[in-house]
Amino acid sequence: MIRCLHDQLAPGGRLTVFQFAPSDPTRAYMQWFANWYLIYRDDRQFRQIAAAAGLTGANVTYGAEPLGVDLYMSVTKT
Repeated sequence: MIRCLHDQLAPGGRLTVFQFAPSDPTRAYMQWFANWYLIYRDDRQFRQIAAAAGLTGANVTYGAEPLGVDLYMSVTKT
């Protein structure tokens, strides 16, 4: 999916992908009350997804919000 979306970008276009980390303190609430089950990945697993996408011609940066619960990658097509 990431590769497909990247391929649709114009040169200089940016794709931002978010991921919830396993340390998400609202995980139980989201599952029990909202019936919202997600796949949680840590930073290493998240980076492996980008590597597996085989993005050629891309600049990929990683980050997280201050609590480290929401991870993100920013992919810019060169």
